Amino acid sequence: MIQSVQKYCSQKLLKLRARANAQSEMIDMASQLTHIKEGLILLPADERLLPPAVEKLTDFTTLFKETNFQYIVLSSMPFDFPPQIKENSRFIAKKDLTLIGSPSKAFLEEFSNKRYDILIDLNIEFDAFATYLASKSSARLRVCLSDPHREPFYNFQVSTFGANEIASKYNVLLKYLSEATSPSKKLDAFATM
Repeated sequence: MIQSVQKYCSQKLLKLRARANAQSEMIDMASQLTHIKEGLILLPADERLLPPAVEKLTDFTTLFKETNFQYIVLSSMPFDFPPQIKENSRFIAKKDLTLIGSPSKAFLEEFSNKRYDILIDLNIEFDAFATYLASKSSARLRVCLSDPHREPFYNFQVSTFGANEIASKYNVLLKYLSEATSPSKKLDAFATM
C-alpha cells in the first residue's frame, strides 16, 4: 500500500517537473549512437528482472564496443554480479533515496559532474529513482522500454508490444538499438514510384 502511494506521488511530481522543464531538442539518433564513449546502465529495481537484465549486459557492451559503461544497481537483492560489472557499479543504499523514492540530493551531486553519452534504463515499468535520475542526467540519449509515465524523460523509447518474457523485451530493445547504430544503406522502401 505504501509503495503504491509512493509510486503515485512520484509519478505526479515528475510529470509536473516535466511540464515545467519541457525541452524540444532534436537529436540525430544515428549520429549520436555512433559517438558514444561513456554510458550509464540502470539495472532494474524489480528483483525478478535482475537476472535476465544482467544476462543481457554482455549484448549491450558488445553493441557499444567503444563505450565505457558504469552501472547503477537499484535492486537490494543479493546477486553474484560478474567482476567487470561489480567493479563499475554503484549500489543504491537507503541513504541515496528520498521519501518518494527519488535520488537524494547527495546522490545527485555525486553524479552531477559525470558526463554520459547514453543512459539505458532496464526497468520494465516506471521506477521513481531511475526516471528522476534520467530527467537530471546530462546524457543526450536516454533509452528505456516504453511506459506512459516515463515518456517526458526519455528520448528513445522502445515498445515491446507482443514480447511477453522479460528476456524477449530486452531482445527487442537490443534489436532497435542495433538497427539504430547501423542503419541499413538500402532506402528502397522509401523510394517514390
